[in-house]
Amino acid sequence: MTVDDASPDRGQSGAAGPVRPVHLCLVQPAGYAHSGALLDPLVFFQEEFERAGAHVTASSNTLVAGAVNYIFGAHLGFPRTLLDQYECVLVNLEQLGPGGAALPSGYLDLLRCAAVVDYHPDNLPAYAGATGSVTLVRLGPVAHLGAHVTPLEDRDIDLLFVGCLTPRRLEVLHAVERAGQEVTVLQRPVYGPERDALVRRARAVLNVSAYEASRFEQVRASLVLSCGTPLVSEARSWTSPADRRFLPLVHWFDPRRPGDFFHDVFDTPAFMHTSREMLRLWRSEDVHEDFERLLGRALVGAER
Repeated sequence: MTVDDASPDRGQSGAAGPVRPVHLCLVQPAGYAHSGALLDPLVFFQEEFERAGAHVTASSNTLVAGAVNYIFGAHLGFPRTLLDQYECVLVNLEQLGPGGAALPSGYLDLLRCAAVVDYHPDNLPAYAGATGSVTLVRLGPVAHLGAHVTPLEDRDIDLLFVGCLTPRRLEVLHAVERAGQEVTVLQRPVYGPERDALVRRARAVLNVSAYEASRFEQVRASLVLSCGTPLVSEARSWTSPADRRFLPLVHWFDPRRPGDFFHDVFDTPAFMHTSREMLRLWRSEDVHEDFERLLGRALVGAER
């Protein structure tokens, strides 16, 4: 991790006063391709902060002195000492707690002693009472991904799966294929514009949880829907209002009986009609107030 000690430009003036500069830092270990999965959330934060009036910079493995540094990917390795030397806010996009991601043992300790932005209220119990420094924000449309969308009827990939192939995912993918639906699976990690181009070629993207107890993958849903592509997801029990927000935005199927959806719904005009309405609803989502509230913590003179 390097530090840019040059004083950044002062931010613009917001509704509550002049806003401190914001720097978005992507933690990217050498040779680790999966850091690319955090690029779209990072750009989404940049778009929303700029809408709220902030001056925003972004880079990999670099902090900026004098700015509020939002750290994406701290679970990949972020020295705790930097929290005392620079103003840092950790952005947690991992699923915490039972059934969630397998994370380094020290990551939760790091979260509990830092200012944190989290996307999911079900993660809060993992902070063990240190929730006063956690700000929840909702994920919404990523504006730049909505350009150059191909009409659904002109796409050449029926169903695309993007993600790591865990045993549970393979089990569901095979069930979908046995139901007669071809699934295009990427054989290597693909992120950024190359992956986005593939998503835009798909009539739908298939979402399957990596683990039995995992929550709905909101980060993937935001990416896919923002690209103007329908999301087809296995249906599970819903416990969180944050997840239920996606109920009218996604097609659902029973992983025990995938043929009910892929035989009776997927290849019908009704699928296209419903998909267009879902995508319209997603484009109308506006989470701007979440980021205005978050940026309020970065006012000149504000203390953590």
